[in-house]
Amino acid sequence: MPNSDLFRLHEALEDVEEQHSYERFGLRANPFPPDGLAPDDNLLPSSPETLDAIGEFVRQFLRTRKYRGMVVLGTYGTGKTHTLKLIREQLQESGLPLKAIYLITPSYEPYQILRGILRELGQGEVIKMLWNVVMEDLTAKYDKEGVDFFGQFEPRVQSRTTRGRTSAAVTSQPPLFTRRLLAPASLGDYRTFLEAFDRDSLSRDALREYIVSIFKDKITPDLSIAGEFASMLIHDQYQAFASWESLTVPGRNRTLFKPDGEPILLLALMQVLKANGIQYLIILVDEFEGISLMKRMTRRDAVHYLYTLRMLIDRAWDEHPFAFVLASTRQAWDTAKGDLYEAFSDRVAEELELPRLNNEQTRQMMINYLDTARNSDEARGTLSPFDDDFFTVVGQERRNTPRQLVRLCYQLIERAVENGSDRIDASFLREYVPTITPDPEKDE
Repeated sequence: MPNSDLFRLHEALEDVEEQHSYERFGLRANPFPPDGLAPDDNLLPSSPETLDAIGEFVRQFLRTRKYRGMVVLGTYGTGKTHTLKLIREQLQESGLPLKAIYLITPSYEPYQILRGILRELGQGEVIKMLWNVVMEDLTAKYDKEGVDFFGQFEPRVQSRTTRGRTSAAVTSQPPLFTRRLLAPASLGDYRTFLEAFDRDSLSRDALREYIVSIFKDKITPDLSIAGEFASMLIHDQYQAFASWESLTVPGRNRTLFKPDGEPILLLALMQVLKANGIQYLIILVDEFEGISLMKRMTRRDAVHYLYTLRMLIDRAWDEHPFAFVLASTRQAWDTAKGDLYEAFSDRVAEELELPRLNNEQTRQMMINYLDTARNSDEARGTLSPFDDDFFTVVGQERRNTPRQLVRLCYQLIERAVENGSDRIDASFLREYVPTITPDPEKDE
């Protein structure tokens, strides 16, 4: 007998669907996530004080073009992730020549910051930016030297002389191939360019050497980084991906990422951004308490991590306008400042303490979530199925943070559906709220 028949799963599913019908509330589903984590959509309202502080930080950074560092502080569930994503969203929509990179605490090694930046940009975007650097040089050289410029890429073959000795000879190609190579359609996309390059039987190895020389002059003096960048452009899928992995996949044994070498990749990346018209870089690092509370590493490793981040900041801020924003609990940040490595905290001097939710923010946040699951527009902008009694019956200690509030609302809607209630009013709240116990470890 199939397992589905044995356990009567279809009947169980029908029972669940009937029991958990949200239609009576005018909802398609429970709009509150059970874990209370922040969604990608901007549903959490920020306080005016928080918005003003963020705005001033960003304005000063853009105006001065100098390094700035800030830490967003709050207990678990106060909206630190939301705040970082809000900063990223506002910057991305500004139309300014900048890149805002959002990262979650990058594992055990400080070089994960660099790899996280590359992964966030994506292999396709990095290749596109690298190709723009190459294309500019190719066009300039061709404008100066004409069709003779491409002679350096013609393959050399072994030919015999009249005396029987072998010598290297260049295969002859009609000059018309250069017209195809430099057609706007070919230059605009590296894959199209390489297809034309291959049709004329030119040497990719020679092209790779040429591209490495470009990157060495314009991006980085480090030949290993220049070589990996060039391989990402020149080679086909497998080999190109291998070069991408060498820059982005964790591993302790790569000389490129030893402590003294880690800033080199960051500086190279900044040069790539600069060559593509990106004038500002903002790195947003979430869940920083994973480092300073040593949840994932020893004390020695934590100090090394902070030391390396400090070195990255010190090496980078003179090369490119650069800002660093962390999100952390107060306890973890105080540990980093006092017990682990005070010199790092000097590089992130500005502190933004997130306030607790007030009643106005709580109301707007509940409405934002509920409106995402409305069956019709009639109840949009209201608290339905909640009554205004929510703010008098539910104590502030149970809804201080966005995560507390979202988890509480999720459970209240589930209880109301299970019990066939039509409203979540004062009597319902008095009966069920005391049975919903906050998780002190996550909420306090």
